[in-house]
Amino acid sequence: TVIEIFSNFMNVMDPSRSSGARYRVTGSVLPNLAGRLVCLLGRVRAIKQGVMQVTLITTDNVEVEVDLMEKLPISGEGNFIEDEGRVRDDRGTRVEGARYVDLPRDATANFDQELYNKAVQFTANYEQFYIQSTSADAAS
Repeated sequence: TVIEIFSNFMNVMDPSRSSGARYRVTGSVLPNLAGRLVCLLGRVRAIKQGVMQVTLITTDNVEVEVDLMEKLPISGEGNFIEDEGRVRDDRGTRVEGARYVDLPRDATANFDQELYNKAVQFTANYEQFYIQSTSADAAS
């Protein structure tokens, strides 16, 4: 179900891998988050294996280039991936990925992108109820 998928997305962030809060975002807010760590979900439009880069179409239809830190196998164009990384430009079109999760097609076959976008917006509007992981959490 959508709730299970969203719950799994929420649990994949590992605070020991990077420092600072990572905000789950949609593509449209990336220009406001230059330099910040984010968690971004999108469908792979293109894979550029030679330069370790993928082009994502986010759940709100924004195209973003993701630079991978290492060459990792991605199961294919059309799959959803969740990327955790740093927004690298003021236009919000490039993210330096620290890590990603390649989501299997069977897990996202009935994924409701509009509902996901609403959930992300909800967490932004009521952030006092949405606990972000931070480097301090990793130490405790």
